[in-house]
Amino acid sequence: MPIFGPAPFMKDLRQYLLSLLSRKAFWELLFWILLIFNLLPVLSVDHFYTGDGPAHLYNAQVIRWLLLDAGGPWSDFFELRKELIPNLGGHVLLSMLLAVFSPLWAEKLLYILIMLLTATGFRYALAHRSLQLSVIGILAMPLLQHFCIYIGFQSFSLGMAIMLWCVALHSRSGREAHWRSQLLLSGLLLICAFCHPVPTLVFVGYFVLHSVARGVAFRKNAWKQFLILIPACLLVLLFVGREGKGEEWAFPKSIDQWHSLLDLQPIIAHHLVDQAPAARLYALSLLLASVFVLIWRKPVQTGHRALILTALAMGTAYFLLPPSWATGGFIHVRILLCALFFWALWLGYQLASRALIWRLFLLPVIAANIMLVTYNLREAKYHDKRAALLMQAADHIPEGAVIVPLNYSQHWLHYNIGLYPSALRKSVNLDNYEAYEAHFPVKWKEGMAPAVRLGPFGASRNPAFALEPYESETGMQVEAVLACFDMEFTGADSTTAATKALLEAHFSRSSAGEGYSLWLRNND
Repeated sequence: MPIFGPAPFMKDLRQYLLSLLSRKAFWELLFWILLIFNLLPVLSVDHFYTGDGPAHLYNAQVIRWLLLDAGGPWSDFFELRKELIPNLGGHVLLSMLLAVFSPLWAEKLLYILIMLLTATGFRYALAHRSLQLSVIGILAMPLLQHFCIYIGFQSFSLGMAIMLWCVALHSRSGREAHWRSQLLLSGLLLICAFCHPVPTLVFVGYFVLHSVARGVAFRKNAWKQFLILIPACLLVLLFVGREGKGEEWAFPKSIDQWHSLLDLQPIIAHHLVDQAPAARLYALSLLLASVFVLIWRKPVQTGHRALILTALAMGTAYFLLPPSWATGGFIHVRILLCALFFWALWLGYQLASRALIWRLFLLPVIAANIMLVTYNLREAKYHDKRAALLMQAADHIPEGAVIVPLNYSQHWLHYNIGLYPSALRKSVNLDNYEAYEAHFPVKWKEGMAPAVRLGPFGASRNPAFALEPYESETGMQVEAVLACFDMEFTGADSTTAATKALLEAHFSRSSAGEGYSLWLRNND
């Protein structure tokens, strides 16, 4: 029998791979490598552009300007809401970062922090000695590239990360939690509520299911266990009562909700056709792992049964909740994303207590994650180039100017891109949709909201523009117009002609570039 040859080599290689897969250090290193890899779409660009990102960044700046320079021109148009709003987390944290870092770096650091908190919170949510923490973290890696990050739902994404840390703290506190850990959990949940109501209510549901599963809810003085939920629940209920649209719960009649479920829309950040294979590969991995768990059954701790029950409850809510329920839209994506996190948590616990073979399920999970990051990295670089072209206008905008952006970009994600330069240059941007909504901290002063008095310039890709009756009714003057990507727009319709005529009559082109044209008001 030969000493060297294919058979001995393959045997040695197999033994080496098996020993490697059984080493905790290997999975620990792989977890951190994958986490850094998931940060590449943010770290590799100068402008990490997201759908709502420019609006959030601009309004975080407005918050600072109103607090630090109340005599500026922005104080004539905007003011801060005095009521408590469970949608403040992203704005508050971003405003704090802006006090130290440049706007673009502050925005990037916020998303990096969200991803780090999500990954590590998920990793420690079942932090018991018998579990492979790094393995649990790897199961959630594709979920870091979720839709809500790239659409710019900063407060929700931050709230969901804090929700995972609430699960971790609750899991580690044990049956008879000390009052200090209970107080810490209550405070952490209140912070979660300030970020967003959905992850807060999801944790409340998990807490109740966990208490019922372990019989805690039926013990004497059990009501004391639920005291920690009261502050956060009161804040959320006040907001829901103020913002509820009164829609009835009903099973969806639209087939789109089924498509969203089957396509796993929460982790498709940009294009369904291109990213669906990666999303389906991840979903298939979770399904196969679930089948494996059900076939190779082992005793399940009742407390962790609440994880899968929460995921199922979220799946039910996904079909029952009306689209605009207390969130301003996208409620179904948020609910389904929370369900995926709890499903993956349950699987991480189940798989960690089984034999070495289960690690094979991580291979398609890692492959799906690499596919998602690779595509999102390409999209991030595309938007970075586009944003850089537009940001050249920031140096030419007069400080304190009242500016109207006209958005001619045809990309679906650029609906707020006209606010981006104003976040770098102190100015009053009249395309501030957040100031209309009750769930954001900045609002228009009485009578100062443009509404349609300047034309529907906010959402249109062929924006109409007017000066009256807004200027005569408010006494304020539009001092600058920023045409975004107008050189790429070839419209020859009456709306474009009227806008051009108005600009030429009352404004002069001050500067122009490949991505913008800046018009400043004449002394008329």
